[in-house]
Formats: sequence, C-alpha cells, structure tokens
Amino acid sequence: MSDREVEQLLGRMEAWLEAEPFAPEGDFLTAWLAEWPRAVARAERGPGWENLVQKAGQLAQRVAERTGPLMAQRDAILSDLRLQSVGQRALRGYQSGTQRV
Repeated sequence: MSDREVEQLLGRMEAWLEAEPFAPEGDFLTAWLAEWPRAVARAERGPGWENLVQKAGQLAQRVAERTGPLMAQRDAILSDLRLQSVGQRALRGYQSGTQRV
C-alpha cells in the first residue's frame, strides 16, 4: 500500500480542523481514529514519509488546541453533574429524615 492513504487521512483531518465554525462530530473522529492505525500499518514509508510524519505531528498539535476548550467545557459539565448528584442524594436523605417525624 502506498503512503497516499495516510496523506488522504491527514488531508481529511486538516479539513475537519479548518471548518468554520468548528463543530466537532464524534462520528468523524471515531471513524478517523479507526482508519488511522490501519493506514499507517499499510504505508510503505517511501519518499516523503518524513514530511507526512511532520504534518501528522502538526495536526496533532492543532487537534489538541481545538479540542482543549471543549474538554474543559466537558469537565466543567461533569463536575456540575457530580455536584447535582451529591445535592440530590443529600436532599433525599433530608426529606426521608423529615418525613419520619
């Protein structure tokens, strides 16, 4: 297999990152991540391979930059949900304690 498949996958990732407004789709990323290791395993690593490796590294950095704020948002939401869960358990405990009186 040629390195062309790796190059095409990198092009798809680059287009995904450049889309405005940036609206990450989990399905795209899941499919891309499933294809990537297979493409790399089948690659010939011929002339230009080093350029592809460099481009992959640059795209990985861009993915981290683009998704970092989303991960922070996700973490904040999960934290809020945990706090709400604790509050709801406390409220149930309080309600059951007051209903016995």
